[in-house]
Amino acid sequence: MQEETLVRMFRDRVERYGDRVCLRHKAGGAWRDISWKEFGERVDAFAMGLLSIGLEPGQCVSVLSTTRPEWAVADLGILSARGRTVGIYPSNPPKDVEYLLSHSEAAVVVVENPDQLEKVLSVRERLPALRKIIVIEGLADTDDEALFGLDAFLELGRSRAGKLRDELDARVASALPDEIATCIYTSGTTGPPKGALITHGNVLFNIEATKDRVPLTDTDEYISFLPLAHLLERFIFYATLFHGVTISYAESFERLGANLLEVRPTALIGVPRVYEKIYDRVVGAAEAAGALKGALFRWAVSVGRKYAALTTEKQPVPAGLRVRRALADRLVFSKMRERVGGRIKWLGSGGAPLSRSIAEFFHAAGLPIFEAYGLTESTAPATCHAFDDYRFGTVGKPLSGVDIKIADDGEILIKGPNVFAGYFKEPEATAEAIRDGWLYSGDVGVFDDDGFLKITDRKKDLIITAGGKNIAPQNIENLMKTSKYISHIMVYGDRKPYCVALVTLNLEEIRPWAEARGIPADDEAELARRPEVRGLIQAVIEEKNRELVSVETVKKFRILESDFSEETGEITPTMKVKRKFTSNKYMEIIEEMYKSD
Repeated sequence: MQEETLVRMFRDRVERYGDRVCLRHKAGGAWRDISWKEFGERVDAFAMGLLSIGLEPGQCVSVLSTTRPEWAVADLGILSARGRTVGIYPSNPPKDVEYLLSHSEAAVVVVENPDQLEKVLSVRERLPALRKIIVIEGLADTDDEALFGLDAFLELGRSRAGKLRDELDARVASALPDEIATCIYTSGTTGPPKGALITHGNVLFNIEATKDRVPLTDTDEYISFLPLAHLLERFIFYATLFHGVTISYAESFERLGANLLEVRPTALIGVPRVYEKIYDRVVGAAEAAGALKGALFRWAVSVGRKYAALTTEKQPVPAGLRVRRALADRLVFSKMRERVGGRIKWLGSGGAPLSRSIAEFFHAAGLPIFEAYGLTESTAPATCHAFDDYRFGTVGKPLSGVDIKIADDGEILIKGPNVFAGYFKEPEATAEAIRDGWLYSGDVGVFDDDGFLKITDRKKDLIITAGGKNIAPQNIENLMKTSKYISHIMVYGDRKPYCVALVTLNLEEIRPWAEARGIPADDEAELARRPEVRGLIQAVIEEKNRELVSVETVKKFRILESDFSEETGEITPTMKVKRKFTSNKYMEIIEEMYKSD
């Protein structure tokens, strides 16, 4: 690759695209454009601001903010100064913010607003390495010399350009591909977060390796809403810059639907939970539209699934099915695509397993979801589907230049230039993760006869029943969550005679269902206790159980009185269930299900 670092790649694109629109964001109720040239100027100003306060190469700078243009400016400014970016989720509580800033020895932190600033200020006295705090918006007048508003910090950089431009250019020119670009802290599903060190070369290799799978061009437009603190969205950010794609930042996840209609992107990438929610809403709306429209919707989906099954397997499509698919598209699917802007060519999914039935549904509607598989430690994707090489129930084939093999115990091992440089300050954990050049993923999977990889579960999550049977709980959970009435579910059964489950309710669907039957729906806890609601969930689980072998079926369940959340600790910022934490938290309820025998 000609551009050996992310910054040199970015500077090349700034020069190439100049006044074309690079970023869009909404301010004052209107979408505002930021050109490549303007974006590049802000990045340089931020970088020179860092140089002016003495940031040394290799030092960490944290960003504690939602996904927005300023996150991107800070990130590339940090990299331009040869620093390391450390993202922090805005949902993290002060104790987690303290841990991440302390462990990374961050010299500077960029925070979004006064609420995030307060988290840092509440722990600042225990952070001796932290020198400056930059606030994106809402900083009140202060005499605290450690605090900068972002605009003032950018002006500081611009005012020093005469003295610092040459030094900045020299840092950019002298950076090497094997230098650390970012320290990504893992979500901590199995313990304290570990800082995975990702190099410029790791990212650029994977960008090149994915070019032939899901092609992007400089005519595409992408809408960004996943957290940039997570490597999935950060990798997408760098890849879109590489391809010259215009990036629009959604106002929030809650506003994503409205923003899709305004921006009309050509590509969207999310985690499975996003597609599950879209699926729930589409199915719910179809059922609420009346018997005739509901029947039409179900017919269209059935036709679309048959068509998708044949086309993805590269089988001939009968003429009659083609006609029915065209009719289904005109009557149903075209309207569904209009709801997401009408221009999306493909969807991407990563970060967790995607239910096969969800993938089939979107494919049927002409919105193919290309699933990728990888870890933070593999710099996001290690496998990916392609437009002309797709198979349901798998995560595609290994990227070009990436080797993947299955260990004797089923664990997926990965080798290639995408494998990370190790964990920050944790040589023992690094040695455990990388052995003889192979990254031990912790995931279990198999290859089919055509080389497609199928993920069966996390190695540590596998349930071994009292009868010695191995069960993959994520597969069961993904199946159950295709019900619009279930928000989250966690299956338990390790060393037990059968599987049980903790279930939380999807209030967006349960409340209308309850109100239609005269059941009070305001109190979530009361809803969870209602026998009618239990009967509904019982019917759902019995229906889904019919798709499972006997040992996998959920024999008993309990509906929890509140949903899983980051704040209460059951899920990570990327919406993965913390299985060990959640099991321990609700162990009394779990044990009661077994004791009731």
